[in-house]
Amino acid sequence: MSRKLLSALVAGTMTAAMLSTIAAPASAEPNFTPDADDIVGVGSDTSMFTMQAIADVYNAQTPAPARRLVSFDAQIGDVTPTIVLRQGLDPITRPNGSGNGKTALRNNLDISYARSSSALNAAEVEAGLRLYPFAVDGMKLAVRAAGTNAPAQISQADLVRIYKGEVTNWNQIGGQNGTIKPLVPQSGSGTYQFFVAQLTAANNSVPVNLTVWDEVQEHDPIPIAADPNAVAPFSTGRAKSAPTISLTGGWQAQRALYNVLRQADVDKPELLALFGEDGFLCSAEAFEAIESTGMEQLASTDAGGVCGEATQAATTNFLTAEAPAVDTTTSLTGSSPAANRVNLRATVAAGTAAADGTVAFFQGATKVGEGELDSGAATLALSNVPAGSRTYRAVYTPADADRFNSSESQTITVAVKAPAAPAAATAVAVKAGKVVAGKKGKVTVTVTARGTSAKPTGTVRVFQGKKRIAQRALKSGKAVVTLPKLKPGKVKLRFAYVGNARFKASAKTVTIRVARAR
Repeated sequence: MSRKLLSALVAGTMTAAMLSTIAAPASAEPNFTPDADDIVGVGSDTSMFTMQAIADVYNAQTPAPARRLVSFDAQIGDVTPTIVLRQGLDPITRPNGSGNGKTALRNNLDISYARSSSALNAAEVEAGLRLYPFAVDGMKLAVRAAGTNAPAQISQADLVRIYKGEVTNWNQIGGQNGTIKPLVPQSGSGTYQFFVAQLTAANNSVPVNLTVWDEVQEHDPIPIAADPNAVAPFSTGRAKSAPTISLTGGWQAQRALYNVLRQADVDKPELLALFGEDGFLCSAEAFEAIESTGMEQLASTDAGGVCGEATQAATTNFLTAEAPAVDTTTSLTGSSPAANRVNLRATVAAGTAAADGTVAFFQGATKVGEGELDSGAATLALSNVPAGSRTYRAVYTPADADRFNSSESQTITVAVKAPAAPAAATAVAVKAGKVVAGKKGKVTVTVTARGTSAKPTGTVRVFQGKKRIAQRALKSGKAVVTLPKLKPGKVKLRFAYVGNARFKASAKTVTIRVARAR
């Protein structure tokens, strides 16, 4: 089962989206009439939704398969009693259940395969039919979800006593007062055959004479939910999409789900490409489709399982497949926030899952650092990186390679900032014209920078003592400063260049002679 779905089932915190994942549709019918090349199947009610889910994925591949996979419904209740197997053919009666599906397969060459939830009987073995297991399903006893008189647990021994008619009231085995109503699936179904075999085995290999039962459509929750005294064997996979019923504890069994081929067809490449050991039904692509309908994909033969292994005997190896690793996508961004520094951030997306593991950062072919994923992201701060264009990439390595696939980002280029040039030393030169007391005078201030031809920019301020008496912005390294009215005599003034990032501050004190006015 997919990890997300399994976790939710265990925790009991299923969202509406997850419920819709395992909710069976009202019909599993194809939405087209098959043509002569399509691979058409009928049969088991148990696996009809599973096979339709697989067909939806298989047929949606790009490029589209030359032979589409088709799976017709089993039950008659919500669908027409007849089906048209292929374009131009007359309708036939819809095969309902595993037994009828296998019979139809033997008698009608327009049917490619049959779905089955039971093994082959002697006549089917004699006819050369072959089983191709692909999934495993459970079976338990189902009762009404709310208001049943049945106990929460029904043991194997009590199961036999119920269907032998030896126990007739639920209060005899720990339930509430109520006359037990045993139900069984229709006799042509694989569920019926499997259940009867389980009863026989539980009854010391003595067949149970089913004289106290009512026959209903297999896996139909309606007759069970309608009666507080009803009980019936039910697929555990199908039960997940039937909220009106509840499965009891105690007795349970497992069975494989099969697709069945005629002996004459077992070597056909188009059929083996679907049902065989290396076929689509045993692939990672089919895993989610199978699990979405409540079943579990059998493990491949390479992994010690029996998925797709042709047989005529009932499968007893129920080893299931592990969830395929989730594909991931790694993206990388970078910036240079300051001189000789680079900040890198890698983000790993894994669908709805949260990837874990580490991200290694590379500059060219050189690994420059590593970070743990936190909420899907890992960061790295680099210093002492030479200025200029630098290329980086990120490589994600999962903590669990069985859960996530590794991935690598595209290469990005970061323009690394260079440190600012050191500020140049400056010198202030002052040239004063004639300054007359009581009048504003003008003074030319020149600021030069050592070691560069660049002209300093910024502001020159003039102080008399601690008082600032004038200021002017430099233009091409010069400023003509207008002085306020000064008293006659010698006046000491300080001309201060403020400086900036490129040019250091400097100052010069000058004594100016202020003439008396005439």
